[in-house]
Amino acid sequence: MAGKPPTPVVVGPPTVRDIALLRKLFRQALRDDFQYFSPAYIDQISRQNNFWHLLMGRRKLERSMHVAKRNHHIIGYALGSLTPQRNGELYWLYVDPTQRTSNVGDALLKAVVSDMRAKGATKLTLVTYDLKDYYLRHGFQYRGQQRIHSLDLDVMEYNLNDHGAI
Repeated sequence: MAGKPPTPVVVGPPTVRDIALLRKLFRQALRDDFQYFSPAYIDQISRQNNFWHLLMGRRKLERSMHVAKRNHHIIGYALGSLTPQRNGELYWLYVDPTQRTSNVGDALLKAVVSDMRAKGATKLTLVTYDLKDYYLRHGFQYRGQQRIHSLDLDVMEYNLNDHGAI
């Protein structure tokens, strides 16, 4: 007898009620998966993404905020923004480690791409420490390295005018 299929993942903008859970997962991510940043920088990031900033950020038109939920639990998020030059920037894409083999990251990435296209962006850029191959598989181009907080991070770019699927 086959096991019950997993409950589908729902991706969308966070509700007001989601913000506390988003913040909790954000702090977990900083603690568990971003140890390559210095403790001082992690503390700064945590302060910059406190409950109130996340809550207010969801109301800003230039923001792109998405959460992935399964059984009403937030299991991933994507946070980005549209620059004044109309370029999309993806700051954070994170999936709970227990959910990483179920294409949650792909669904979040698709949501950000769709959102940035709708906002009129022509490209989406991001920096990554160790996921360059993941983004290359999804159509991003490698644009070199950038030194940020004593780390060499890979700069990736996606042409939003390409209408191919991510």
